[in-house]
This record gives sequence, C-alpha cells and structure tokens, in this order.
Amino acid sequence: MTSPTFETPKKPLGISPPSFTGVCPLVGYGIKCGLGWHLHHWVGRGVVLGNKKARRYLDQHVNMTWVCGAHNIERWADARRGRQLITWHKVMVEGHHPDELEAFIDGIPWKVQPHEYKWEVLISGVEFGTV
Repeated sequence: MTSPTFETPKKPLGISPPSFTGVCPLVGYGIKCGLGWHLHHWVGRGVVLGNKKARRYLDQHVNMTWVCGAHNIERWADARRGRQLITWHKVMVEGHHPDELEAFIDGIPWKVQPHEYKWEVLISGVEFGTV
C-alpha cells in the first residue's frame, strides 16, 4: 500500500523538522490518508503537563515526524498502535537508531512515566527490519 501524494510541506517557522520522506507512517492503519502533511509530536507535550523540566526537555529535542493530516486530526497517530508504527518508521525510514530513540525516552524527566511511553511498549508488536 502506498501513501497518497500530497504537496511537499513547507518548513515550519522556528523549528528544524525531520527529513520529509513523503510516506505517512500510518498508511493503511485505521483510516485513509489525506488532508496534506502535519508535523506530529512523537511524545505529546500534553503528557508532561505541569512538568516544566520534561516540557523543556521535549522542546530542546527534535521530537516530531511527518504524518498525514487525517491521521493527525483524527488522533490515530496518538493511539498506542499509531505510536508503535511511528517508532518503526523513525527507525526504518528516517534512519534513527533504536538506542538513540530509547535514550530520548529514558532521558525525559517524567514525574510518573505513562505506561504507553515505556520503550518496551513502543516497540512491542514492531519488528525492525520488516515492513
């Protein structure tokens, strides 16, 4: 299954987004891709509300990936499986090393780390090296 073709997004002001791959990490998951491209926080800023240190940490690290607008607006990208697919995409398509992503997650100064943001959960059901 291929991702639909949208216009290449323009670089947002003030941030350095990840490289644009032209493929929605959630293609074929839940709903049909559409509505252009959106930058999506891999670790949502809402999970660290009231935690200034964690918020600062997220703001200082590139924590975004491109997803289609349909998956972003309809919140499919925020679901547990959506985060797992984005994790796979970050490793297999964007070229991040799993250890680098695990270090990012472990580096967040959580007050209480939500279960769905534990590294073991993010990679469960995902095999690196396969589609």
